Order: sequence, then structure tokens, then C-alpha cells
Amino acid sequence: MLLEAPIETPDLILRSLDASFARAPYAIWMRDPVVTRYLEVRFAPPDEAALAAYIDRMNASAGDLLLGLFLRAEPERHIGNIKLGPINRHHLAAPIGIAIGATEFWGKGLATQAVSALADHAFAALGLERLEAGFYGPNQSSQRAFQRAGFVLEGCRRGARLCEGVRTDEVLMGSLRAQPRAQGKDSR
Repeated sequence: MLLEAPIETPDLILRSLDASFARAPYAIWMRDPVVTRYLEVRFAPPDEAALAAYIDRMNASAGDLLLGLFLRAEPERHIGNIKLGPINRHHLAAPIGIAIGATEFWGKGLATQAVSALADHAFAALGLERLEAGFYGPNQSSQRAFQRAGFVLEGCRRGARLCEGVRTDEVLMGSLRAQPRAQGKDSR
């Protein structure tokens, strides 16, 4: 699905991507072991053609929304992506995932801003009632970003993931439309 108009936060512009964004920097992030440490894509890093096809597939989907994160101060500077979906229309729910590939922007509160803004859009414009997120246990930075965006800890799947050869927990968080939400600083 394509976004009709960009979503803005104090520091970011969230907007739909086209296949031209499959080149650098996106393609480089997907091969960077630091960026992909807690992402499933690390098992099969895509090339530019696969990324372009992925972007096209997300844009054509009625139940997925892939957005690029761009700096308001540098509107052409693509620093990461955030994804909503697949949307479950029966339960009015969807997962959210985010990756800030430009590591120099980690710890600046941008993940929290992006998650909050997309959650607000999902609840208000898309009519969703529940959002979900899952994290590798050691990924404390993402957990804090989502918590600051109003998500609450819902559970833990013990030993559900393998990270760098070590069995680790999967932490589950969620947010409900009726739940109060906030925008804070991300400490990543």
C-alpha cells in the first residue's frame, strides 16, 4: 500500500519508497552485520533486485505499508525503514518493525518518533485497534524505543530465537488504540 501523504514527526518524514531506493544506502544496510544483527534478513541478505521487488510488492499490497525514514533537516537523506503489516483485517491488528540503517542516528529518539507516528496513522487512518512488535531479548534499544512510543510488554517466548549461535528469548510488546501513547527519546 502506498501512503497518500507523508507522515511528519519533529525530526523525520516517513514516506513511501519506490524501487529506486533498493540501491545504496538500503542495499548496504541489508549486508551490514551491525545493522542486521537482530533482523531475520541477516540469514539471506537480499541484493538490489530482490530489494526492488520487495518494495514493489509492499507498494502493491493492500495489507502492508513500507515507509522510508528521511530527515526533516535533509529530506533526501534516507536513514531507515519502518513497516506495518501484514494487516489482519479480521482482528484489526498488525505488526510493526523498524530498522535504522544509518547507525550514526542510533540513540537520537528517531525510532520512537517513527513508531509513534506510524502507530497514530494505523489507529486513526487505517482503523486498526492493535499493533504488535517482537524483539530478540538482547535488543534492549528497540524495546525501549517501542516502550517510549506507548507499547507495553506482553510476554516472552523463552529461547525462541538463535542469535550469534546463542539461544535467546523473543520479547513481545503491543499497543491498543484505546491505550495512551507518548513520544519520547529513543536511547539506542
